[in-house]
Amino acid sequence: MSRARSWGPLLVIAVVVGALFATGVFPSPFRRAETAAAPLTGGARSTTAPPGRVTWGAYVDGADKEPAKFAALEQQTGRLGMASIFRGKGDTWPYPVDHTLGRGRTLLVSWSLEDWGNYRWWSSGAGDTVLKQQAARLKNYDGALAIRPWAEMNADWQAFQPTVDGKQPRGGTPAEFKQAWRHVVTLMRAHGVKATWIFNPTTDVYAASTDVRSIYPGADVVDAVGLDGYNWGTAAGDARHRWASFADIFAPQYARLQQAAGDKPVWICEVGSADTAHPRVSGQPVTGGSKAQWLTGLRDSLPRQFPAVTHVAFFHADKERDWRLDSTPAVLQAAKDVVATR
Repeated sequence: MSRARSWGPLLVIAVVVGALFATGVFPSPFRRAETAAAPLTGGARSTTAPPGRVTWGAYVDGADKEPAKFAALEQQTGRLGMASIFRGKGDTWPYPVDHTLGRGRTLLVSWSLEDWGNYRWWSSGAGDTVLKQQAARLKNYDGALAIRPWAEMNADWQAFQPTVDGKQPRGGTPAEFKQAWRHVVTLMRAHGVKATWIFNPTTDVYAASTDVRSIYPGADVVDAVGLDGYNWGTAAGDARHRWASFADIFAPQYARLQQAAGDKPVWICEVGSADTAHPRVSGQPVTGGSKAQWLTGLRDSLPRQFPAVTHVAFFHADKERDWRLDSTPAVLQAAKDVVATR
């Protein structure tokens, strides 16, 4: 948020400094060092943002049926370079709407493989027909595609969480998860699918969650790592959550992912904040800070604390909290300012 200040001689300084940033004499504080992106393995099509830049995107509630809803958000925020959708059993994607959403953008797909069976089921080859049929549908997809199978697998509320005892009904052990992942990605690549494969846990690092370092499948079958995390705010009767900054929420798991995956690019695949001014669906009064300032803090923390982040997808839905980017006029203005940062 900008602060009022006396202009006078500062105007001249601002013009000169702005020109130096624009011409590249000084690097933008938001831009990371410009190094060539490493080629993705397995023939995956690169979905990397231009060097030193962040690609902003969103999941827009209902847009996977009505793409006009995505366009409506773009009219408010400015151009988005990524569209997020969810697909699972019973979906014969890509649908025409997927092509529409992916036109000129990266299509980010959460693929719920747990819908079919557990990890041993996949690694045994029992699901190969499912994979081959999907590969045939995707082989000629002409846009940038990123797939996150088993998203949020580390969380203890998931029936497919990899655990030491392997007792989750759709899950298995960490070793079985890694075998299933390797089988799926290897087969899909062998059948011509060009995609960025994203290993995508949540930001949760509490005791009941699975340590991502124990389930990382390996550099040769992972093109990028992802994180999902939310600021739920502080609400009565909810001891698990409190108002927290983007950095507070994401830093612990970001560090673990870097330990596991090294220099892999990081995608923020889902992110959002509650709004103290607009609790909506939850019906719970939410206390804490300013959602508009939270969004600005997210943007400002990326180059300083999260330099590996290349993509950010906001969760634009009125669900457990009002996560939308237009929950209030002030929030929408902040979202516009964030998206304008390229």
